[in-house]
Amino acid sequence: MKFKNLKMCGLGIALALVTLAMGSQSVGLAQDCTITVQPGQQLFSILLQASDGAVVCLGAGTYQELLFILKSVTIKGAGKGQTILQGLALAVVNIASNGEVTLQDLTISGNQNTIGILGIGTGKINLRNIEVTGNGQSGVAVSGNATLTVENSDISRNTSAGVTAGKDTTVIIRGSNLSDNGNPAGESQFGRGIELSGSASATIEGNTIARNDNWGIILGESAKATIRGNTISSNGRFPIGGGGIRIGFGNVNNSGVQVEISQNTIETNRGCGVSVDPAIHVSGSGNSFSGNRPDLCPPVGEYSWPPGF
Repeated sequence: MKFKNLKMCGLGIALALVTLAMGSQSVGLAQDCTITVQPGQQLFSILLQASDGAVVCLGAGTYQELLFILKSVTIKGAGKGQTILQGLALAVVNIASNGEVTLQDLTISGNQNTIGILGIGTGKINLRNIEVTGNGQSGVAVSGNATLTVENSDISRNTSAGVTAGKDTTVIIRGSNLSDNGNPAGESQFGRGIELSGSASATIEGNTIARNDNWGIILGESAKATIRGNTISSNGRFPIGGGGIRIGFGNVNNSGVQVEISQNTIETNRGCGVSVDPAIHVSGSGNSFSGNRPDLCPPVGEYSWPPGF
């Protein structure tokens, strides 16, 4: 499991850094914003000094930042592709808040070494109308007891998974695009749209999950998922393995997995449309299959697929 091997040593550095007081910045106020920030100001320092629950609005432009968030805050940009956060090392945005953090209307990109957004702890993380792209590992990775909600966002073209969730996280992904994740220099066995492990619980609904190097969605161990109303297509560019949805990791106890797959369009994946460890029970109905190689693994007759699946 790639997620288990993610290096979290940078978090200790993060927690030490946030204790340092940095020089105050001159910031302005705008309607609906507690603080407004423009390129060239130190967003790191401003966030340290912001009150709990502040709304921090970022003007259009590029911010070279390494952010550590330990409080409730909303960070709003001018729009995807207009307000851009680029990392210097570690993850671009590190969230260890036990409150609620919202990132909205911005792009997080260009960290070639690691993750775009790293979330741990027990808080809520909301990603609304954002783009997370061009990062060297996962676009978004959450662990601990965090709750992640992704809405109307584009998490694509990251080297590993679009979204990775482990341990006891709760994940809701709706109306988003999780596509083209993988190695930009060549096909990657770790280019996945969504990866769930541990006891993560997910609702994945109304998304486009396409052209990822490996699996569109993969889950195992004791993960639970409702996968409904998505278009899952053309995944599995990596020559060995990969396809639409994979249920169960190899050489791992997957006995706790629970999954419902309903009303999805699953088409033109290079490998199986849906592949399941035979020991796992799958529920669901009303899916549309076409052009996968093959649609179901194991095939009907060798596994008890639900009627009307």
